[in-house]
Amino acid sequence: MIQLIFAVYIFLQILYLLVLFDVIFSWISIFIWKPIRPQFIAQILNPIYFFIKKHIPTTFWPFEFTPIIVLLMIWFFQWILLSFFPEISRFVQLYSVI
Repeated sequence: MIQLIFAVYIFLQILYLLVLFDVIFSWISIFIWKPIRPQFIAQILNPIYFFIKKHIPTTFWPFEFTPIIVLLMIWFFQWILLSFFPEISRFVQLYSVI
C-alpha cells in the first residue's frame, strides 16, 4: 500500500515538473518568437488545462492562470498524501526531486 501511495506521489511530482517546464517553454517562446512547446508535454497537459478552464475562469486579459491553478492542486494533493500517510515522508525525503 505504501508503495502505491509513493508511486502516486512521484507521479504528481513528475506532473509538477512538466507544468514548470511548460511555463518555462512558454516564456522562452515569447522571447524568440517561435513556439517551442514539446508535443509530449502538450499531449499530457492539455486535457488537464482544458478541464480546469471548463470549470474555472482562468484568464485575466493576456494572463493565463491555468498552470498556477494546476500547480496549486498538485501541491494540495501531495500535502494530503503526506498528511494521511506520514510513513511515506521517509521515502519522499530520500527520493525527492524538488
